[in-house]
Amino acid sequence: MGKDSFIKYIIQQGIVSEEDALFALTEQIGNIGLEDYYNLVRECKKNKIDAGQFFNSLYMNASEDVQYQMWKDGYVNSCPANRLIADITSEQSETVNLISNDYGEELIHCEAYFDGIQDAIVKYLLDAKQSIKIAMAWFTNPVIFNTLLRLCRRKDDDFEVTLLINNDLINNRPNGLPFDRLIQAGIKLHVAEPPTLIHHKFCIIDDQVVIDGSYNWTVLAEKNNDENIVVIRNGNTIDSFVDAFDNLIRKYERVYSMPARVPERPEYDCCSYRYYNSEEWLAQIEDIGSKKKQYDLYKEIFKVLPEQMAQEKIPSEFFESVKIDVDKEINRDAHLFNSSITTKNEELSKDLSVKERKIDYISHTIERISAQKTEAIKKFKSKIESIKSKKISQEQKALQIDTLRRDHRTKLNKLNRTIVRNSSELESLRSESEMITAQQNFINSIRDSNLEGSNGLCRINLKWNTADDLDLHLLLPNGYLDRENDIYFQRKRAEYEDGVCFLDHDAIPNNAEENPQENIIWEKALPDGKYRVYVKLYNKKSDLQRITFSITVFTGNYVKTEIFHFVNPVSGSFVAITTLTFKNGKVITPIVFDK
Repeated sequence: MGKDSFIKYIIQQGIVSEEDALFALTEQIGNIGLEDYYNLVRECKKNKIDAGQFFNSLYMNASEDVQYQMWKDGYVNSCPANRLIADITSEQSETVNLISNDYGEELIHCEAYFDGIQDAIVKYLLDAKQSIKIAMAWFTNPVIFNTLLRLCRRKDDDFEVTLLINNDLINNRPNGLPFDRLIQAGIKLHVAEPPTLIHHKFCIIDDQVVIDGSYNWTVLAEKNNDENIVVIRNGNTIDSFVDAFDNLIRKYERVYSMPARVPERPEYDCCSYRYYNSEEWLAQIEDIGSKKKQYDLYKEIFKVLPEQMAQEKIPSEFFESVKIDVDKEINRDAHLFNSSITTKNEELSKDLSVKERKIDYISHTIERISAQKTEAIKKFKSKIESIKSKKISQEQKALQIDTLRRDHRTKLNKLNRTIVRNSSELESLRSESEMITAQQNFINSIRDSNLEGSNGLCRINLKWNTADDLDLHLLLPNGYLDRENDIYFQRKRAEYEDGVCFLDHDAIPNNAEENPQENIIWEKALPDGKYRVYVKLYNKKSDLQRITFSITVFTGNYVKTEIFHFVNPVSGSFVAITTLTFKNGKVITPIVFDK
C-alpha cells in the first residue's frame, strides 16, 4: 500500500483524525517555497482537503513569500506586514483592489489633531449636509455655539441637529451659553440630569464622520488645556457611535427649554464647579472688548469664589467696586425683607397705639357711665323717699312712684346698653391688641433668620416659627388647590407659557427653633394672568391655638410683608393670602392682601 493510500485508509478507518493527520503532515513538510505551495494547493483540491485548515496549520513553517500568497489566495487571514505596506505604497493594483473589495468598509481612515482643534471642529460642522449628532459633557465655547446657531438658521427643514449635554453647574450657570436660542433655531436638546451625567465628547456628522477625543467644547479646553481629537471618516466604527448616540437620546429626556436650575444633589462638588466656572470667565474676558461685560464677569467670579481667591483673580482697579456691587445684589432681598418687616412693625406699632388710646378712652367711658348709673340709682332712691314723705294720698304716692320707676328704668336701660356696647368694643380692641402684640413678637423672632431660596422676577416667601407643617401654594390661572396648575411640594416646577414657576425651597420642620421657610419664584417671564396665593396647614403638630406666619412678596425693588394666623387651627385648613396680577411682564402693585 502506498503512502498516500495508507494515510487515506487510517483516516477513513478513524484511527486518526483528519486534523491530526494534517498536523503530522505539516510537521514533515517543513519550510516550503512557492513551487511546493502550488503543488499542495493542487493536491488539496484533488483530494478534497480543507485547504484553509491545512494552510493555517502550515502558515508558521512557510516562507514569507508563501505566507503572503496564502493571504492573497484567501486561505489565511494574516500576512507579512512589510510586504503588504510595500505593495500599498507602490500602489500595486492587485493588492490595492483586494483590500478595497474585501475590507474597504471596515478600514478606519482618521486624522489626529493636537492644536487648532476649535477651527477643525468648525470646519467639519460647516461641511455637514444632513445631520449633526452631539454628545458633549460640557459645552461653553461661544465660537462653536454660534457656528451651530448659524447652521440651524441657514439649513432647510431636512437638516437635523441633536445635542445631548449635562444639566450641571458648568453648562447651566449665570452668563452661560443661551441654549434656548439653539432650541428656537430647531435643535433637539436632550439633557442628562444628576446623578447619571454623561462624560462623552463626540460628534457625528451625516453619519459618516465622527469627531472624538479628550476635547470638551469649552473655553478652557481651547485656551488652556492640552487636548486632542481624532476625526474618523470611514469604517464600521462609525456605526458603533451612531448606535451609541441613539441609545443615549432614548435614555435622556428631550427638553424644550433649558432647565431653570440645576438640582441640588450631594454628589456635586460645588467648589470644583465654582473654580472651573471662574477660570472659564477669566479666559473669556481676554476676548471681550466691552468694559461693562468684563465688569459683569468679574462680578460673577466674585460671587462663586472665596473673597481672598477672588481678590487674586480680579484686577485691583475693579475689585472694590465689584465687591460693593455684589454685596448689594446678594443681600438685596435680605435688606428689602428687613425693610418690609420694619415697615410692617411700624404699622403695627401705630395700630397698637391707636387701639390702646381707644381702649383707654372706652375704659374711661365705661367708668364714667357706670358712675352715672350709680348716681342715677342713688337719686332714684332719694326721690322715692321724698315721695313717700309727702302729705298726699296713697293713690297719688303710688302714681308718682310708678312714673318715677318707669323713667328710672328707661334711663338705666340706656346706660346699660351703652356700657355693654362699650364693653364689647373694649373686648374686641383688647383681642386685636393681643393679636398685634403676637405679630410683633413673631416679627422679632424671624427678623434675624436668613432668607432661604432664590430671587426671581417675582418671589413669594413664607416664614413661620413653630413645628407645624405649613405649605405655600401658588395657583396658576384657572388652577385649583392641590390639583393641576398648583405649585406646591408635590408639583414643585411648572413651565407656563414663556415663564418658569419653581418652589425652590421646601420645609418640614422638626422643631420651632428651625424658623422654617418656603419660597416660590418666577423666572424667564411673567405671563399675563391672575395668580392666587394660599398657605395650607398640612399637618398641625403643636398644641397652639394660634399659628402665626408671614408672607413676603418681592418684585424688583418692591417688597411687601403681611402677617397672618391660623386661629383654632386644624390640619388641612388653609388661608387665602392674595391675588397677584401679571400684566405686560410686570406685577401690578400695590399688592393687596386678603385680611
